This record gives sequence, C-alpha cells and structure tokens, in this order.
Amino acid sequence: MLLKFDGKDKIPNPIRHGAIRIYRKDTGEVLYEDSNIITSISSWLFAQFMACASPLSLSPPQVQPVSIPATEPAWGVWGLALGAGSPTWAPTTQPVETATQVELIQPIARVQLSRVNFVTQDNNGNWNSVAVLSQNVEFQTTVNSTTNNITQAVREMGLIGGGIANMGSYTMLTAPYFNGNPSSYATVQASQQTVVLLNYKTLPPLLLPPGIDIIFSWIFQL
Repeated sequence: MLLKFDGKDKIPNPIRHGAIRIYRKDTGEVLYEDSNIITSISSWLFAQFMACASPLSLSPPQVQPVSIPATEPAWGVWGLALGAGSPTWAPTTQPVETATQVELIQPIARVQLSRVNFVTQDNNGNWNSVAVLSQNVEFQTTVNSTTNNITQAVREMGLIGGGIANMGSYTMLTAPYFNGNPSSYATVQASQQTVVLLNYKTLPPLLLPPGIDIIFSWIFQL
C-alpha cells in the first residue's frame, strides 16, 4: 500500500496491519491464527520515539517557553498481554476488535518477549527470518500456562510497549495502560510510567495446555 503525505494532513499511521499465529513449541501444531487490529493509541508511542533527536540526550530540544522534560521510551515492544475478555461475552463468540481499544478488559498475565526477528514472506506465504533489515518484524513470546500461572481461557490479547527507565513504583508487569489523554496525568513523567497497547485481538476461548511452551508470534507489516 502506497501512503502519500503532502505535509498538510495528519500523518497516516505507519503500521497498517499485522498477523498472529499461536503454536506449540514442541510439535509446531497451530492452535490459532488470524489478523489483528493495530490500535490508534499506538501513535503516541511512535511520537515519543520520533521526538528523541539525539542518542546522547534523551530529551528532545524544547522550544516552549517552559521546558517539558520528555524521556525516551524504554521499549518499542516489551511483551504480550493476555486477558479473559468480558464476562458478558457469549461462550464461543466475541465482539470484533476496534482500533480504539486502549487496554485489556480483564487482564490475566503479561509476558516479556522471547525473540524478535526481521522477516520476509516467501512465495508459499511462509514468513522466514532474515539477517538484513526488513519492513516486516516478528515478535515472539513464549507462554507456559503452568509457569505463567494462567488458569483460564485467553479471549483477548495484544502487544504492549512504552515505559521509561524510571518507572517509579511500577514495572512493565504492573504499570497501568496509557489512556490517550496526557492532560489527565499530573506530570509528563507520570504519563510515561505506563504501557501502550499496540494491537488488539479478541478470540474464542483458548485454553493453553498445562506445562507446554506455546509460541505467540505476531508479525507487523509496515
């Protein structure tokens, strides 16, 4: 898809779509695969990265009358957030996800990434790791229901990023989701001591087999 920008309109979202595949690490059996929605709120994280003009200084040049410290985000993509969805959802169907989602409805667990790959797609539709830069990035997370204490079905999920080096009393496992309203936070730092939901997927109940490593593979196509 060719994206055109003439400098007058709002910059289009740089990431348009992605795909997810969930499979057993031991046998390769695919448990679930589908496309997913990239959230609108992810643009806040992209803006923070673009504002970091120098690798030697984590605050961008300020031209406002009053300098507002802005710290480089700690993570582009940190890991995977899993949730149970809403108890009001039907047993085997779920609402279609939208780009306006900012957080999981009923969180179960957060698990840090286990691998990141640049990938390209071959003529058979398979994604393969490459040793050069690519506009397609795969984010893998290894999840084990026993190790990660997941005792209920997964019905929603998404990748999370953001955060800063000084998270205060939070970690990436516990930080609240950024709500998209910077003025609702007491300070800029408080607004960055959050995680950003980058994409979102709802799905039928997925029970993870106990003691088995399951690979959640997300591919962002830029």
